[in-house]
Amino acid sequence: MAFSLSFFVITSVFTCPYQINIWKPDPGIYKHAAHNMGFPVGQCIVIDDGLVGVEAGYKAGMKAFFYNQFNETCDSPSVVSFSLNEGTVGASWNLKKKLKTIGDLS
Repeated sequence: MAFSLSFFVITSVFTCPYQINIWKPDPGIYKHAAHNMGFPVGQCIVIDDGLVGVEAGYKAGMKAFFYNQFNETCDSPSVVSFSLNEGTVGASWNLKKKLKTIGDLS
């Protein structure tokens, strides 16, 4: 299945957690963002550098990618963990390979 990533100007969809009274790890923060962008949560991905954000995205029903810069343990087998510790070129190739796992999004 082919897919494309669309990038949005974050200021047009960003809402401060204080405005909606929702904070990570509550999945509602990502559900709110998806709704504001006009996408179902199942067609969104989350890339976060904290386990709390990854947990929120996963619980929201999104494919979650964990930028694991401190070699932390992520207990969820459904979360794709990656780091740049192996060097930029190797990490780029490794992340590209791991991004292919989102092909199951509908």
